[in-house]
Amino acid sequence: MDRHPPSALTTGLLRLRLAIVFLLCAASAEAQVTLTKGTNFSVDIAQDGQLAIDLLGKIWLIPDNGGVAQAISDTPPAARRPRWSPDSKTIIFQARASDQEQLWLYRVDENATTNISNGKFYDYHPAWHPDGDRIVYASDRRDSGFDLWELDVATELTWRISDLPGDET
Repeated sequence: MDRHPPSALTTGLLRLRLAIVFLLCAASAEAQVTLTKGTNFSVDIAQDGQLAIDLLGKIWLIPDNGGVAQAISDTPPAARRPRWSPDSKTIIFQARASDQEQLWLYRVDENATTNISNGKFYDYHPAWHPDGDRIVYASDRRDSGFDLWELDVATELTWRISDLPGDET
């Protein structure tokens, strides 16, 4: 039996058919990822056991008994460093906006994200004060390097709490 190599037209049609089948299968498939280890991400555990994790530029919430992670739908680009409030109702995190790192609040009950930085400065490494009414973070608000600042969540008033030469982060 004499075999002839397929023509370029036949090969092209076969590739096109395979690409269409692949796209149809991929369009209906759901991806499931099991995270077992990684680098350069952070996790925080709420008092009620929920987890907040930054992964792939989003903040994800994981129920206290495990299960499917849900992304915060309103997350700005490059969100990271989530920190639960002491009452487990709010998450503070930093994210990129207007070419600056800024602080954002996510209120779990309201499913609402709010930018609490004013946009002119780099605000990093947020952490909750134990009373849950204030946030401590590093910022370059005085052109003298990064100092520690505190923010009252209810009023959004800020004040510097350190003023040493160099960076304090």
